[in-house]
Amino acid sequence: MWFLAYAIPCLLAGTAIKLLPKSKDRVGTPFITIAVATLFISIFVSQYFIHTSGFVFPWYPKALSIVAYVLSVFIATRLIGKMSMWYSPFALIQELAIASITFLLLPSFPIYLIILLIVPIFVWGHSLRTNRWLIRVVLLAVLGAISVSLFSTLLDFYLLAALHTLLGAILISKFIIYPQD
Repeated sequence: MWFLAYAIPCLLAGTAIKLLPKSKDRVGTPFITIAVATLFISIFVSQYFIHTSGFVFPWYPKALSIVAYVLSVFIATRLIGKMSMWYSPFALIQELAIASITFLLLPSFPIYLIILLIVPIFVWGHSLRTNRWLIRVVLLAVLGAISVSLFSTLLDFYLLAALHTLLGAILISKFIIYPQD
């Protein structure tokens, strides 16, 4: 199930994005289109497997999570401006994809194995061709592992989307990820 719901879509999309002709706008269309489509495919396939397994995904957010997400969007807007208008929903979609595959795997695998199945692909999916690639690998691996671990205990992807949005905006504003890629 992991292979069909997460590995294949992410690896195919990552490969397609890396093989597309290089341009200055690595975060623009068609890259975002491919990434968003892939995440939605992964979400739908994971949710299908969750449903057919008889489990119920925790869709309903806690009030604190919604407040945290809205606050993170406001802070992201202050840090990275208009870019936050696409980055914030993209972070939410990424966290939903990670949460969906994590939830699917939780009944069958220990958390350390789930992290090993998800995080390397998450890191690989982010373009790492910059002069700061090593710090990006470490940061993305740590953030991915934290995301999987927190979701496995809290079962709240909205709170993770808030953290993703906030931390991502900080990293973007410090030019560790994006604009200069």
